[in-house]
Amino acid sequence: MKIKLLFYIIIFCVSSFATSEFVEIPGATFNMGSENGKHDEKPVHTVTLDAYKIEKRPASNKDYNECVSAGKCSRPNYKSGNCFLWTNQGLSKIAPPQELQEEDNPVVCISWRQASEYCKFRGARLPTEAEWEFAASNGGKTNYSWGNERPTPEKARFRSRSSVSVYANNSFGNFKLVDMNGNVWEWISDKYEQDFYTYSPQKNPKGATVGRFNVIRGGGWYSDERALRSANRQWFSPESAEISIGVRCVK
Repeated sequence: MKIKLLFYIIIFCVSSFATSEFVEIPGATFNMGSENGKHDEKPVHTVTLDAYKIEKRPASNKDYNECVSAGKCSRPNYKSGNCFLWTNQGLSKIAPPQELQEEDNPVVCISWRQASEYCKFRGARLPTEAEWEFAASNGGKTNYSWGNERPTPEKARFRSRSSVSVYANNSFGNFKLVDMNGNVWEWISDKYEQDFYTYSPQKNPKGATVGRFNVIRGGGWYSDERALRSANRQWFSPESAEISIGVRCVK
């Protein structure tokens, strides 16, 4: 009986670790933004964050489906006809290929609200812009999680035909995080405001209080390399789902 109980405890712990690995990020002060980036990345400004934890990798389809099975999340928009492809020519509805739906690939085609529900299920929340950028830039010191070198296929998934497994790429940086740059964009809690950096609070900023769009960060599997910079800011409608936008939680 004791052996059987120990067996179940071990299985539970291994299973929990597989879907709940969070990395400790220490509280710190850093310079947020980029003077070499777009207008909305300026001015570079000082931000102080309390300590937090961030998921080592973006959520996979398997992770997200656990939330669906528990009745806490609605299904990704893979078959609903409500997933979009975002290009310079605008938005168009698309039927996601089956490979994007493989259980180890990052979940996509979820709205901001679905991403928020998933993080709540995990006992967590969506990251703020400041939390995400600090983790992705080694505390504001590098352009990418791996350093300042330009993206390569060995470092990131971009300009590709599909995403890849969340277990396929290496971890990088001081915090050993996976896919902070490329593979999927990641929903952020903050509303998008182009000039927010001109009046951002210094301590634990949470973004604009109103706005039509929410921030996404990191670049996706079909993005060009410019989108992958850790300081790059982009936005999307919180009510919509896109074929390269996923989720990573913090707590």
